[in-house]
Amino acid sequence: MLKSIALSTLLVASMSASAVELNITDSASGIHVKATDQSAPAAGLTVNVTNVPQLNGTSFTTDERGRVFIPLSLNASRSVNIVASDDMDMSVASRTVFHSHSR
Repeated sequence: MLKSIALSTLLVASMSASAVELNITDSASGIHVKATDQSAPAAGLTVNVTNVPQLNGTSFTTDERGRVFIPLSLNASRSVNIVASDDMDMSVASRTVFHSHSR
């Protein structure tokens, strides 16, 4: 009984958490990210690229429209891991996308 109550509480807590989505548009010079939370722009999110050494430690912040541009100057096409975090540094969304250097 106690396990089912704990599981129900956890399920309700996870359902009430934000459902941030990342929409990605690739371009030759970088990646355009649009973050939405329940279809509304998600402003103020910190966006990081986690697997590109040139951007290690560089953070980008979504504007009032939930958008940010991440410049990439890669010599080869590759997958790119994008992670968005809230103001408490909790990861709220992530995507892996393929970035092509030749468009």
